[in-house]
Amino acid sequence: MSLEAIEKVTQVEVENKERKAAAEAEAQAGLEEARESLAAARKVLEYHLADKAAEDRAAVEEALAQGKSLEEAAADYVTEESFEVWYGAFCEALKQAVGE
Repeated sequence: MSLEAIEKVTQVEVENKERKAAAEAEAQAGLEEARESLAAARKVLEYHLADKAAEDRAAVEEALAQGKSLEEAAADYVTEESFEVWYGAFCEALKQAVGE
């Protein structure tokens, strides 16, 4: 094998190693971004409904303290519309958490 051929093979090997290192770095960055998005989504999943339930419960308890019946106090929170509003906010929070 000539010296030129050896140099060319060496150059190709170096270029391949550099490309592989760049691809691995890019993949690692993508994994880190995915981990961060997953952590943010997990927080939304863990707290969004619980926070909303606590907020609604406080409002119902206040209405009960003002003399309303449980049915009256909870009426605004057990409707399809109330669910749709919560669900829309939940989906939006998830999208924001994962950067969409």
